[in-house]
Amino acid sequence: MLTLVMDHHTISFEPAEVIAGSCAGLAEHLVMFPFDTLKTRMQNEGGALTSHVRQIIRHEKWTHFYRGCVPTIAAAVPAHGVYFALYEAVKRFATDDGSVQGVALAAACATAGHDAVSVPFDVVKQRMQVDGKMQYNSSLECVRSIVAREGPSVLFRSLPATIALNVPHFTTHWIVYETIKRYLIGPDEVEDEHATNFVLAGLTAGACAAVITTPLDHIKTQLQLGRTMNVAQTIRFVLAERGLRGFWVGVAPRVCQMAPSAAIVMTTYETVKGFLVKLPQ
Repeated sequence: MLTLVMDHHTISFEPAEVIAGSCAGLAEHLVMFPFDTLKTRMQNEGGALTSHVRQIIRHEKWTHFYRGCVPTIAAAVPAHGVYFALYEAVKRFATDDGSVQGVALAAACATAGHDAVSVPFDVVKQRMQVDGKMQYNSSLECVRSIVAREGPSVLFRSLPATIALNVPHFTTHWIVYETIKRYLIGPDEVEDEHATNFVLAGLTAGACAAVITTPLDHIKTQLQLGRTMNVAQTIRFVLAERGLRGFWVGVAPRVCQMAPSAAIVMTTYETVKGFLVKLPQ
């Protein structure tokens, strides 16, 4: 356990939370990546969900559902480890009773740590996802091409906006998740060994966060695809190209991705953490 002392307050980082978070990130991306591919293509090209599914199946390869998964999985393990460790540490530091303010602060800090690790990988992932014509043969080739044509700073261009746009999503997620989990488990906090509570709380939290923050995710995607340079330009671009409804393009696959994704992440995390903390020290 790593412990930091600040003004007589202790911030502690538990190895079990880092390991469990890394396992959760790996499980999430292995299962849910095809939905993320469809969402990214819809936000980049427009069109219906079914048309993109048919396009990949009929005119490309089924493996294109997983185009760009290598950088995502490479980033998921450390990024999710940082994310969950920061969330739990800051929550312990900020609140004893799981207050909304403490949960929100913990979620914001965890989001910043996660995005600092994952954003460059996410840029490569999204460029690969929209590359239906196989311009890039590998993630490494994609990175080299991006850096050569646009400079290395493009890998981090969306970082400030990504953090700002992701904070509302994960704050919503954690507030909903913690509230529902407390309601389902009850005041004695006896956890369901079958993880039903984690699944229900994760599904609900993921769906709520996905619906509320889809416009923000759309802005982030346009920035990472390199179509715009900043948030203000992105808003003008979407309004000019697709109107106000354009901000909600991709909401269906986003909910289909985020709700079960949150259930997988939270169930994996809580289960692995519960197993690890019970091991003899």
